[in-house]
Amino acid sequence: MPDFTRFRELVAARDGVFTSADVSACAISPDAAFRRVRSGEWIRVSRGVFHVGDRRLDDRMRARIAVLCTSPRAALCSETAYWWHGFTTKAPKQIHVVTPQGRHGRPVDGVRIWHRTVAPPDLTEVDDLRVTEKALTVLDAAVDGGSRLLDSALLRKYTTVADVVDAQTRNSGRRGSRRSREMVAAIADGSRSERGLEL
Repeated sequence: MPDFTRFRELVAARDGVFTSADVSACAISPDAAFRRVRSGEWIRVSRGVFHVGDRRLDDRMRARIAVLCTSPRAALCSETAYWWHGFTTKAPKQIHVVTPQGRHGRPVDGVRIWHRTVAPPDLTEVDDLRVTEKALTVLDAAVDGGSRLLDSALLRKYTTVADVVDAQTRNSGRRGSRRSREMVAAIADGSRSERGLEL
């Protein structure tokens, strides 16, 4: 028997975005799903990815859709993960997603995709969405958005110098590694001031 109460709760918790697996988990039949897509109650974004039709697309919806459309093991990263973690209230103009090497889904408009395998310690879930862990997020965001993001995260104690150093060591070969290594070295030896910048 379809569990629409559970489905509505799930969709509400995920900003109106859901997958065909979510539909199946709530025992909603393919015919019932098809009728809702046809009526416009549900909007099909990509194969197996949907959002409700009565909600205007916003930044959180776009971020979820970007991850789900990229690959089953994709995650938000860099400045987008920085925002998703709550380190800033301003969403970046471009969505950043990382997916394991060899996982090549369809291109997603407005999404920058990095193909690299992220170690399990550097991945987590926030609000039912996979994102890079705080330390790696801060490092990647600082490479793309400037060292002020690293300064701010450390001053506000979103992460620690030790965690940042560990994340850099685990991910030393990634894109932007040289730049982040320089920033980490400056912080570790105390050569950069702790002035920080407001976001």
